[in-house]
Amino acid sequence: MSSAAFEFAAPHRRPARRSAAMLLGVALLGVAQLGAARPAAAQPEPEGGFHGPHGYVVVAHFSLDGTAHGIDGALELLLDDRINGRTRRAYAQMYWFGVTDTPAVEESVMGQTLIAAKLRLVSRDGEPLAEHPLPTPFAEVQPVALSAAQPHDFLVLVQQGGFDAVNGTIGVLLGVADGRIHPLRATDALSGEEAAIELLRTVGADWRIVPNPSGPGAEILQISCAPEDIAEDGFREVYARYHRLRDGWHYDTRLERGYCNWPGDFPARDLFP
Repeated sequence: MSSAAFEFAAPHRRPARRSAAMLLGVALLGVAQLGAARPAAAQPEPEGGFHGPHGYVVVAHFSLDGTAHGIDGALELLLDDRINGRTRRAYAQMYWFGVTDTPAVEESVMGQTLIAAKLRLVSRDGEPLAEHPLPTPFAEVQPVALSAAQPHDFLVLVQQGGFDAVNGTIGVLLGVADGRIHPLRATDALSGEEAAIELLRTVGADWRIVPNPSGPGAEILQISCAPEDIAEDGFREVYARYHRLRDGWHYDTRLERGYCNWPGDFPARDLFP
């Protein structure tokens, strides 16, 4: 698979070089920008033809493949119908911090807070088949090619707010099979426990989806950085790799003490397990 398939994971500055001003700027964004043009299958903010239930608007519509997904229909992302491209920043300010410089936005949420985003499956005729709730009103969806040449899975970026190291986005990988939306799960190589794949991008964490160097498909690299015990010097760096085997996704980690400082914006591939 060519590396072009993964261009949406635009480079981010490494945690050690982020300033407080940049952190505040991230907090005020609705969701992180993906960095590359949307694929042809995605139709963001469609006008006409795709209608959400009361209180929602369909902002993205992804056609599904009957063979790959077990359904001949579409996956849709629905947001509160008060949010649009012009007002998203103001609504994000109001949602996370309770203030905004746009009076109309402030008035619209008085007594009626924003409703959380959600995904839904629809048939070819537009009939709802299944739903998957999301934790905040702000989300973005991108098709991704993980185990095949075609982007049959989906990455959902959900914004989480705040001023500290938890501010940023959580990326959740989802699949569609047999008419259901399900999170992709990985087995920890050390504990044998299985958990949903969640990718954190904050002041202290980042990730990349990259081509698998040893076979078809892709692998996912995640770096996280946190202060060590108060008696220790430096930070705890966690290098994680998600990779797919015949029996599903697996998760390997390597720990190291350092200062989260490496050449470029992301650690070299040979630092990961």
